[in-house]
Parts: sequence; C-alpha cells; structure tokens
Amino acid sequence: MESGNEDCGESSVSGAGSVSLTDVTHAPTPFMSSADIHALRGRLLRGRGEIKKIMTSSKDAKDKRRAVEDSLSEHYEAFNTIATAYVQVVASMHTMSSIKEMIQGEIGKVCTDLFRASGIAERNEKCEDARDSYASVARVSVADRVRVPRGPEVVIPKTVKIVIGPKPEAVGRYTSSQETKEAVQRAIDPGEMGLKVSRLIKIRNNGIKIEACDVDIGKLRSSRGLCEAGLEVKEEAKLNPRVIIRNVPVELSEEDIMSQLLKRNLDGEEDNIRIIYRFPARAGRAVSSCVVEVSSNMRKKLLSRDRIFLGWSACTVGDHVKVLQCYKCLSFGHIAKNCSGDARCSHCSGKHETIACDKRNESPCCFNCKSANENSISHTAYDVNKCSVLRRRITAKIHTINYD
Repeated sequence: MESGNEDCGESSVSGAGSVSLTDVTHAPTPFMSSADIHALRGRLLRGRGEIKKIMTSSKDAKDKRRAVEDSLSEHYEAFNTIATAYVQVVASMHTMSSIKEMIQGEIGKVCTDLFRASGIAERNEKCEDARDSYASVARVSVADRVRVPRGPEVVIPKTVKIVIGPKPEAVGRYTSSQETKEAVQRAIDPGEMGLKVSRLIKIRNNGIKIEACDVDIGKLRSSRGLCEAGLEVKEEAKLNPRVIIRNVPVELSEEDIMSQLLKRNLDGEEDNIRIIYRFPARAGRAVSSCVVEVSSNMRKKLLSRDRIFLGWSACTVGDHVKVLQCYKCLSFGHIAKNCSGDARCSHCSGKHETIACDKRNESPCCFNCKSANENSISHTAYDVNKCSVLRRRITAKIHTINYD
C-alpha cells in the first residue's frame, strides 16, 4: 500500500512498539508515588479480608486458622512499615535506583513469606516446572513462523525450491516448459534422488520449478540423465529477511546502528547487515524506526530478545514484510503514480479513490475479494486480518524469503 514517505506504495507489516530508556531515566516523577502506595495498601487490606473469609469458612483446625490469620496480620503491618519508609525516602530525594531496589526487595520478601505461610509457593513451583519458559516458546515461534502484527502468523514452509531448465548450449532443444517437464520425468527417478515433490510449476524460459519436502540436491545436480538431456539444476535464489527496529535514536548514523547491533547485541559476530530505510521522526520525537536487512540467523537472534539496545534506547524488533499495492486501483505490483487502471475505493469498492468515499459509515466491501469471488467481502482492501487476497500476497512474499 502506498504511503506518504519513501516506502510509498508498499503495504508493510512489522513488529510492535518499544520503550525508551531516555524516557525512564529522565522521568520527573518518582518510581511510585505516595498515592500509589496508599492504593496498594488498600488492595492488600482487601486481599487480607478475602483470605480471612476463606480461612474462616475452612474446616481446618481453629489453631491453624488462627496461626495463618496472625501471619497475615504480621505481613500487613510489615507492609505498612515499608510503605511509610518508602514515602520518607521519596521525600529525602534518594536516587531512582535505590528506591526501586529497596521497594522491590522488601515487598518481594514479604510476598514470599506470605505465600509460604499459605502454601501457595509450593503449588506455584510445581506448576512452573511443568510450564515451558517464554524464551523457549519464542525461539520455536521465531524459527517456525513470521509474526504479522495486527494480522495472522504465517508458517514458514519447510520446503526446498529447485529450478530445472535447459543449459545454454541446449536452449534450442526445448520450446516449452511442458517439454522440459516431460524430459525431467524421463531422466530421473524421484525415489533414487530422495525427491519428495510437493508441487511442480512451469516457469518462463522453458523451465520448471519443483517445490520438494525433501531432496538430495547433490545427487540431483550430478544426475547423468539430466546432463544427457541438456538440463541443469539451480536452487531458487531467496531474499534475505528484513526486520524493523523501533525507537532508534535519530542522532545515530547508519554506521552507528550497524556497529552497535553487532557489538552490543550480538557479541560482535560479523554478519551481513544493510540499512534499507529510516523513517523520519515525528514532530517532537527524538526516535524513529529503521528497516534493516539481515541474515536468517541474525533475524532469529534479534527476534528472540525482548529488547535490543542502541544508544540510550531499548528498542523492539519485529519482522518486516512489504507487498506493493496500488492506492488507486488496489491491485499489486505497482504504485498509484504508475497506475493506468481505473480508480477503486478500498472501503466500498466504488469507482472512485478511497479519499473521495462518502460511504464511510456503511459496512465495507473489499473490491479484491469481491472480484476473486471470496466468501467474505465485508472488510477493506487493506485489512490483513480479513482480506484473503492480501493475505495470500503476503504469504507468497514470505515464501520467497530465506528464513531457514
């Protein structure tokens, strides 16, 4: 889809937002205000009352109930003491870090003791043992699929794409892709090559493309039958993945970004990095987003981290996939300034540009899905969640990128 910047004409799907360390470090308010402390005290008091109700309705021995209730009272008094001390610390203008460490440490101790007294800690530990960590789940997700923000997750295909076509000296022997297909089928035995074909497609220049679940590519390349038939094997070239990094300080140069990516976030490992585009910063903001082309291995490492660090900012990273879509006619592969087609509205599918639509209060109707006879058309032409045509385009683009 087109936009008003350099990425005009490209529908982009990219990762989530980020948090700036600069904003946190220079925040004018303390880590937790006195009002927050009073609110937290009220919540704890209400929780104490609820637990007391549960304990009084229990069939346990009276002595045990009394012991737990005494323990709750002690912890509540301890919290009051901590809260009072905290407010005093704020008043004496201690540093942010000392306040944070003190309050987290002391409240953590109180909560741990409280959980032990009520038997909750032991049950939680058992549950945690049986639960996969977030990091392990994230690693699997990054390797297996591309996450489209505000849209679907697209599974990365575990297939190999092979192109077979005439050698330069044998071009005249084949006049169509059909002839090449028949020659390949005569020349090789899929079983001997370990070739498990998922799909076979005819392509230009009298070639064919084989999408296989598995193949012994070395054996296929050295096949005597293909050689005698004047055919050669090529693995389909794939694009490098791109990621979007949000919250990048505008004062950093492209060289700074690449250098800090490697040294601060990837332990200095050398890799191919290319800055594709830097979005201009919005008015009044000192950060913007940056699209970077990386290797598949670097993509996995970056996306497996909650944050990466550039300058004084903690940045988030997400997949970035672009599909060229015209704002004028809504078709793909070109932008409006190069469009010779008729205007179509992305909202109502009428014969006018979207900006001129007077039916915004009515239910949308997707022109592309309507033209493709899709079952669902009650959405805009740019809705990646609902538009089947747009989703297929994005999925097809993802299949051309090397995520292995």
